[in-house]
Amino acid sequence: MHRIILFFIVAFLMASANFAQAAMDYVLEDKIKNNLSNLEELYGDGKWSEAIELARKIMGQTPVEHPAKQRARDVLILSIDKKALQTIELKNAQIREQNQKAAQKFFADGTALLGEKKYKEARSNFQQALQCSPEDPEINYSLGYSEQQIGNNVDAYFAYKTCVKLQPTHYQALFHLAELSSKLKRYGEAEEFAQRLTVSIENRIKDLKSLAYEQKIAGFNDKAISTIRKISSLKHDQAQAFYLLGTLTERRGEFNEAIVSLKKSIALAPHKIDAYFHLGRVYLKTKTFHQASLSFEQALLLGETSMREEKYRGEKLLGEGKSDEAVASGLRSKDLEQRVSLTWYYLALCAWKRNDMGSAQESIDKSLELKPNFLKARFANSVFFAGRHDYQGALYEMRQ
Repeated sequence: MHRIILFFIVAFLMASANFAQAAMDYVLEDKIKNNLSNLEELYGDGKWSEAIELARKIMGQTPVEHPAKQRARDVLILSIDKKALQTIELKNAQIREQNQKAAQKFFADGTALLGEKKYKEARSNFQQALQCSPEDPEINYSLGYSEQQIGNNVDAYFAYKTCVKLQPTHYQALFHLAELSSKLKRYGEAEEFAQRLTVSIENRIKDLKSLAYEQKIAGFNDKAISTIRKISSLKHDQAQAFYLLGTLTERRGEFNEAIVSLKKSIALAPHKIDAYFHLGRVYLKTKTFHQASLSFEQALLLGETSMREEKYRGEKLLGEGKSDEAVASGLRSKDLEQRVSLTWYYLALCAWKRNDMGSAQESIDKSLELKPNFLKARFANSVFFAGRHDYQGALYEMRQ
């Protein structure tokens, strides 16, 4: 009997021990499962430091062969990598912020120097600003403008190109690129930039018109007036873009396209002498002599008026003791005089082509009056003399 009782006692104790072990294993497994779930959540939320701490804890509490230990190790490695990357990104963000502040300071100083026409000093500031923020389109544009004012057209060209690469619709950079490309004899690029410029300005004008309308409806009349002024300024730039496009298409012999562009330029800026002049030249090349004459006459009307006004302005400035400004005015007057002389020459050719020899002679005389050493006009004059069988006069002109 005692043996039986002892047997049951031993069996009970063993069963209790197994039960207790099973209970402990269950509690541990549940704890590991919960910790692993929390670890995955921390990793998913990007809480790398907490994830690293918990992963190490799980690895220390989990049996060697348990799969949770390997998963905790994997998450630990991933979290360490992520935390290192986050640290680098935070450091880079701080550097970017510092660079941005420095770039803004250099840009503001450079812009102020531009206003004072200290172009070399401004360029230095913009170059330093670009070192801090190389992908800022406005800084690249301002650098290009300062280079252009200094006379470094090639450097300006590349700065403007970088600007439009970063901001393809930057119409101011496109404007200068179209002109500079033409000066640098990159005519294909010049035409492309001029085309892009006209589209960019047209879209900008549409946006501003909508804005002005909304401002007016809302009762913000002062803002609406300011917006309308911006539109007016843009139209002036658009006129210049169409003018440049007209001269470029004229250059490659697309005369109909040139006429369309030049007419658009004139419609936007009716007082633009050069547009009328080039329109007259295109009509002359297409043998549309009447239209050519009308264009040259309009160019003459505007040119002679501007020439008189510039001469008067120069005399007035000289009388006021503003010699530098007077000299600049005198140079502008001289340029206008050259253009008017050339226009009279072309008008003479139109009259000659129409067999109106009287008008042709009158026009060539006025051309030579303004520019006596104008060789083309003297040659034309000799032809006119020969046409009247005045060979002595023709020979005299040829010898001049």
